[in-house]
Amino acid sequence: MIPIMLLQSSLIFFYYCKKVLESFAGIANADVSHETGIALVRMDNDVSDEVLTKIIEDEGYKVLGIE
Repeated sequence: MIPIMLLQSSLIFFYYCKKVLESFAGIANADVSHETGIALVRMDNDVSDEVLTKIIEDEGYKVLGIE
């Protein structure tokens, strides 16, 4: 699993972020926590950090980092 740190605190955002990530080919599932601000992403195929960042930032949100 790849942790992604997110800048946002709205519960609606985290629900929406999960749906956006999981709709992308190559991402098996995403566990997004509004308490920690972290999305844990499990992938079926390799998805680059740049693509993960673009998926989220294209929706108007900010990625603080990917570990």
